[in-house]
Parts: sequence; structure tokens; C-alpha cells
Amino acid sequence: LRYFFIKDSWSCVLERSALSGVAANFQKQGKASLSELPEKFMPALERLIEASGAIYGAIDLLLDGDHLYILELNTVPGIEQLEKVSGENVMARLIAKFFSQEN
Repeated sequence: LRYFFIKDSWSCVLERSALSGVAANFQKQGKASLSELPEKFMPALERLIEASGAIYGAIDLLLDGDHLYILELNTVPGIEQLEKVSGENVMARLIAKFFSQEN
């Protein structure tokens, strides 16, 4: 799973898969669909986001029953796959978020 977030304003979960190997991005013909993350895992993700200081990013993770495995937090994830699958204009959301930040 990949949990995309714009801190304190928006999030989206994609379940991603690869045709071969492990690369699931569009450039490698990866596929994705909208998914959900059990609410019980949200406090751990929120702590990670807060500790990272990231405003936007994606957290790659695995779920195995009641266990959450965090693989990495990417603060520069691409948005092509995310926008196509979610139908959201993520760039517009990011611009609005950055312009709403206090300088």
C-alpha cells in the first residue's frame, strides 16, 4: 500500500502492484487502485508524518493481519498515478496548501 498525504488536509491510499518485479509505478507498467487503511494504524502514520516535518509525501507500507510495516516515507513522490487513480487534482491541493502556510 502507499499512503499519500498532504499534512492536516488530505490523504489517499493506493494498493499498488507490478506486472513483474517490484516496481509498481506507471513508468514500469504498474497498476493501482483505491484502497483503505484500518483506522487503528493511523496514529502510527500521524506520528511519523509529524516527526518527519513533511507537508506532502507518501508512505510505503505493508499490512500483515494486525501488523503494520512501514517501509519508507518519500517526500517527493510522483503524482501521475495518484491523480489518475484517485481522480483528484493533487497539484492544486498542494499549491493551495503551500500558499496557506505561514511564512
